[in-house]
Amino acid sequence: MFTLYKSISASHLKNYFIYSLIFLSLITSCKKESNTSPVIFNFTPSQGSEGILVEIHGLRFDSVTDHITVSFNGTTTGPTFVSGDTLVATSVPVGATTGKITVTVNGKIVTSTNDFVILPDQWVSLAKPPFGSGRYWGIGFSIGDKGYIGMGWDGYAANDDLYEYDPSLNNWTKKSSMGKPLNFGVSFVINGKAYVGIGKTNLPEEFTNSFYEYDPALDKWTQKADFPGSARFSAVGFGIGTKGYVGLGGYGEKDWWEYDPVSNIWTRKADLDYSVLPQNASGFAVNNNGYVIGNFVTGPTSFTPEVLLYNAASDTWIKKNAFPGGTIFEALGVGAADKGFLIGDRGYWIYDPVSDSWDEKGMNSQRSGGAAFDINGKLYFGIGFDFRVSSP
Repeated sequence: MFTLYKSISASHLKNYFIYSLIFLSLITSCKKESNTSPVIFNFTPSQGSEGILVEIHGLRFDSVTDHITVSFNGTTTGPTFVSGDTLVATSVPVGATTGKITVTVNGKIVTSTNDFVILPDQWVSLAKPPFGSGRYWGIGFSIGDKGYIGMGWDGYAANDDLYEYDPSLNNWTKKSSMGKPLNFGVSFVINGKAYVGIGKTNLPEEFTNSFYEYDPALDKWTQKADFPGSARFSAVGFGIGTKGYVGLGGYGEKDWWEYDPVSNIWTRKADLDYSVLPQNASGFAVNNNGYVIGNFVTGPTSFTPEVLLYNAASDTWIKKNAFPGGTIFEALGVGAADKGFLIGDRGYWIYDPVSDSWDEKGMNSQRSGGAAFDINGKLYFGIGFDFRVSSP
């Protein structure tokens, strides 16, 4: 027995050491490979339509875009930009379907754990506003069966113009100008008239508290009482019943004001009760209630998802379910008869006040700094060179 064991051990001893060396070599090789292979931690957003920007966070990507390809469930595209070797941003390619995201870096491949979900695109292109150049940070509102977009920044200066959109004819008509350039302003409608003002007359920091009434029947602007709060940009405003409401904006303002068009008087109301005051909030009115949605803020916290309902009759604020969509840059709020729209850069959501819930919809391109309005439950949205309608 001893002699046989000794004989077997001796005959296999050489092979044993050879196999051990090979195994150790393979382990070392795998470790080296894993240390140079890319890794995906997560990606944001987790769903969207063709054309939206997706940020993929990870390790060991590359700082050179030509070294990287990205595929959405097999449909390949290139990066829009990269940041160091930890971030790859790319637009969802045409034809992409729901599935995993794969990043290839210099021949090395990594695939996400989770699927990217493709949302259906519900947008239809319409006649573009007749601006001479692109337009950003303008105002939008609807009166009856017509929509209005105007003012805003064209890349050189603020504008004071206004255009009327007729959805039955799909055309635009230039209307009278307000007489004061405005961007980052606020607008709302009461009893068939629009009220516009408060914002910047130019960039970077030329503010105005001027406030105007627009009568579409006469195509006439009339200056009204100045907004009594501090000068600011990106305020929130909407109409409830026979009164208008304006507040927030600037660099973290929390005041709230009521405007009575009959007496032409502003009255300060209850301040907003935000735990973290948003710098770039959005709002809309639905069923005689106002809703304010927090967004970008300054300081150590970059975003607040708080949603507050304003009850004008009791002058009180009520906290609602938090907004689930994360930061939407330059988000616009638009109220309809039974729902609210929130739209901006990388986000399009619809709010149901009955269930106090949000539903994300498809959005086929990056859209920010635009203007929007609702006609018969349809959202019209444009940014100067582009104008579309969504029928959710």
